[in-house]
Amino acid sequence: MESPNQYTGMLLCLLCALPTTVQFDVIFPRNHTIYKPVYLFPVVFGLHNGSTTWPYTVHWDWSIIDVDGSPVEDIASGGRVRGLAGKEELLPPPDSYLIIETVDEFLNTTARDLFMRYSFGIRYACNESTGEVPSDRKFDVFFYGSVSFGLNPQKGTIPDLADVGSCAMPVGSIGIEKEITNRRGPCPILAPGPQPTQLDLAQYNWTH
Repeated sequence: MESPNQYTGMLLCLLCALPTTVQFDVIFPRNHTIYKPVYLFPVVFGLHNGSTTWPYTVHWDWSIIDVDGSPVEDIASGGRVRGLAGKEELLPPPDSYLIIETVDEFLNTTARDLFMRYSFGIRYACNESTGEVPSDRKFDVFFYGSVSFGLNPQKGTIPDLADVGSCAMPVGSIGIEKEITNRRGPCPILAPGPQPTQLDLAQYNWTH
């Protein structure tokens, strides 16, 4: 059953102009950087034109792994999967939007070498000719990536979102050409992914 927020999102997205491009960026943590293991360590992504995706099955997730662990284990994870309880996001504004999550497990961890893997994509994309989602889901678009970073209570720097540089690190971008309504509801027609660009961090709303 769809929530009121999801219905609101669908109605608002009717106002979004297609075609458009949606871009997902990694902002924090930065690759190959050593941090102090503070409480509420930030994990930050950027989403550009994200509200256009809200009628569809948009998905992102991340997990932080202790590379030194035996066996290797996840320390923390997060993200958004449409329809999964506890992972729903409110509709973002149609411009550049910050996704800010936090990790509270670092304060007591002995882990030093960490690996954050992440993904972003749109599922259940339609075949433009048939208006249906093929069983092999070949029109879905997903991007995957990773960041390596470390923790050191003595030598690490305190995480500071004001000191991450001027540009985000692009993960990928997806072109949404148009929308078809089938028996499942709104279904996107996705374009070949345009080359993502490095967005100036000044575009993002840091007050979110």
